[in-house]
Amino acid sequence: MDNQLSRRRLLQWSIHLAAFYPVVSTGLYGCKNDAKNKKTPKQPVTPGEKKIPQDKPVDFLYYNQKSKVLHYPGLHKKNALDHAKELQKISIADWEKYLENEGTHFAKEHSGLTFEKLALLQFRSTHDMQKPLAITQRAFAKDYVRQNRFNWRVYDLLLQWMALNESIAMEEKWNRFSAAIQNADLATVRKVPKRMAWLKTKEDFDKRVAYITQQKNNYTERLQKRVI
Repeated sequence: MDNQLSRRRLLQWSIHLAAFYPVVSTGLYGCKNDAKNKKTPKQPVTPGEKKIPQDKPVDFLYYNQKSKVLHYPGLHKKNALDHAKELQKISIADWEKYLENEGTHFAKEHSGLTFEKLALLQFRSTHDMQKPLAITQRAFAKDYVRQNRFNWRVYDLLLQWMALNESIAMEEKWNRFSAAIQNADLATVRKVPKRMAWLKTKEDFDKRVAYITQQKNNYTERLQKRVI
């Protein structure tokens, strides 16, 4: 009699355990999945590009001796590294010397961002507006203007250097700016973003310059902290 009772209890216990197991296992599995999903996702890297820490500006450039093209690290494509024997590292301080050589130029598709980075590096080291201004306006030189004609970010940076440059009189800034971007031929551009409306007339340009001048300390601080 006792044996039969024990067998019944054992059978009942087994049935209860079998019914309860899926609930427990599902709960545990869900917890594991939640833990995985809460992990910080990795930041995607654009295919074909090398990721460079943005808070650590580089001190070198890549120079392809065969094509005579200069590449800013992190902006170059993988195919630029296919001919490693022809690629050499040069000091970033020597970029102007290399451009003096006939045929040498920066990778045109990244020229706008390259000149931006070089200008900001220059500003951090000298706190002078003249040289960064000269560097930035190179983006609108004949060799690079086609790639930067609609690069509104470069126009805006050039405006800031121009506005904050005290060596240029207020009445001269519009003419200097217009001369710097003349190769872009904006007069033939049908549509300009609303935020860039100051590009259209001297009156709007002067208003924007006046605002930046009034906020000089804020804009200067932003430029110093701007990610390179």
